[in-house]
Amino acid sequence: MKTLGAFTLALGTVAVVVAGGGGAASSAAPGCPSGTAPVFAGTTPTGPQVLGFEFGSREVTSAEINTYLDAVDGARDDVSVGTMATSVEGRPIRYAILGTPAQVAAAQEASARLRDPATTPAQAATIAASAPAIAWMAGNVHGTEESGGDAALRMLYELADRTDCAARGVRENTVVVVVPTQNPDGREADTRRNASGFDLNRDWFAATQPETGGKLDLLMTYPPVLLTDNHEYGGNSFFFPPNADPIHHEIADRSVDWVNHLYGGAMAAEFDRQKWKYFNYTSYDLLYMGYGDTVPTTALLGAGMTFEKGNGAKIAARTEQQFAATWASLTALADNKTSVLEGLAGNYREAYAEGVAGQLEPNAVFAPGSVLERQVPDERVRSYFIED
Repeated sequence: MKTLGAFTLALGTVAVVVAGGGGAASSAAPGCPSGTAPVFAGTTPTGPQVLGFEFGSREVTSAEINTYLDAVDGARDDVSVGTMATSVEGRPIRYAILGTPAQVAAAQEASARLRDPATTPAQAATIAASAPAIAWMAGNVHGTEESGGDAALRMLYELADRTDCAARGVRENTVVVVVPTQNPDGREADTRRNASGFDLNRDWFAATQPETGGKLDLLMTYPPVLLTDNHEYGGNSFFFPPNADPIHHEIADRSVDWVNHLYGGAMAAEFDRQKWKYFNYTSYDLLYMGYGDTVPTTALLGAGMTFEKGNGAKIAARTEQQFAATWASLTALADNKTSVLEGLAGNYREAYAEGVAGQLEPNAVFAPGSVLERQVPDERVRSYFIED
C-alpha cells in the first residue's frame, strides 16, 4: 500500500472486511519517556493568569482561545500566532506555531526537499538528521467535541514552558502547529456542524466551506508528517489507532506502520501506564478521502490520526486524555524524527515510481480477524477524471 502520485488521492477498489478488536503493539522505549515529570520555567502565561482558570476545569470559549493564543504570542519569541480562515459567522480561526523562526524555516525547506522524488536517499539522510519535523494538533472540528481545543491550549503552554527532557526533545526535533478549534461557530452554538449546517470533517477533500480552504492552505504551507485530529464520541473510553479495516489501499505502507506501531504503540504504553480505558482496530477506519486523518496521510504521505474521547467523561478527564495521547505521539515522533523523515522521502520516491508505472497498490487488512475479500484490479492506471 503506497500512493500512486505525490499529491493524488487515488480512487480504487477497497477491501470488504470484518473488523476485529485488539490492542496496539508497543513502540520502542523512547530516550526520554513521554510520562517524564514536567518541569516548568514559569516564563509562559498560564491559564489562570490569562483566563482565570486551569485548562480542563471548564470548557473554554472561542474568544478565550484567541485571548490565550495572543497572550502566549506576545510573551514568547518561539511562538507565532496567525489566522488561517474566517468562519461563516465571521469568527477568526486561529493557530499557533511553536518553533523559532530558524526552526520553522529549516522545517519548511527540509519538507520541500524530502517531498521531491528527485532527492536521493543519501541526500534525504543528511536532511533528516539535521532538520526538524512538522507536526499538527487540530481540535474541535465538530463543535460539540470541545476537549481537543482545551487540550490544544494545554499543549501550547506545556511545550512553550517546560524544560524537562521530554519537552526539550519535542522542541528540538519538531515544529508544532496547534489549531485549538477548526469550528468556532459550532463551538459557540454547541452544534456539531458549522453555521451553514455542514460537517467540516467531510470537507477536507472538496473544501466547500470557508473554514476549510484556509486550513488546507496552511496545511500545504506547513505540511505535517504527523497530524492528530482530536474528536469525541458518545461513550466513556478512548479510541486511538490502529484503525479498523478497511484502510485505503493507496496509503503508504510506512504511514500505516507509523500510525499502528510507532504512534499507536506509544499511546498504548501511556494509557496502560495511566490505567485508562481505550480501544482500537474497530469503529474508525482509514478509508474515506475526506477526513482529517486520511487527507494528511494520503495527500502528504505522513500520518494522520483520529482520536475519539468518550464525552460521558467530565471536561477535566477529556482534556487530560486528549493531551496525553497527543503528547505520547509527539514524543514518539521526536525520538524517531530522523527515521521518519527518511521514510517520508522514501514514500515520495516510491509514489513517483508507481505513478510513472501506473501501478496500483494491493489491498490489505490489518485488524485481527479481518478477511481480505477483494483485490484491486490487475491493470495499469494512467489518470483519473472527476466529472464536474
